[in-house]
Order: sequence, then structure tokens, then C-alpha cells
Amino acid sequence: MDLTELQEIAQKERANSKPTRIRCCMAAGCLSSGAVTVKESLEKSITAAALTNQISRWVGKFISM
Repeated sequence: MDLTELQEIAQKERANSKPTRIRCCMAAGCLSSGAVTVKESLEKSITAAALTNQISRWVGKFISM
């Protein structure tokens, strides 16, 4: 197996992987501890890194953003 074959395998694996889901608690206790700032920082970092990960927040149920 050479480098080209390994790169092809890696490409296929990345294409078939599910997006990463980041859950940021948005319950009252977490909000009072600065959860909004954490969520905004995560969103900015993901955007800056040009990642296509999916962020969700927890409010009794999962809400996709």
C-alpha cells in the first residue's frame, strides 16, 4: 500500500463520516454562568476554521441550529 492509496482511503472515510455535534447547555443555570458567550465563541471558531460541524443546544430537547 502506497501513500496515494492511503490518501484515497482517508478521503473515503472523511466523506462517509457523520458531522460532529457539539452540544452547549442553554438551561437557566448554564445561561447564568455564561453559556451564551461559550456558544458564540464556539460558533465563531467553527466559522473561522471553515468547518461544517453542526452545533446543537440543549433546552429540554435538541434544537439544531
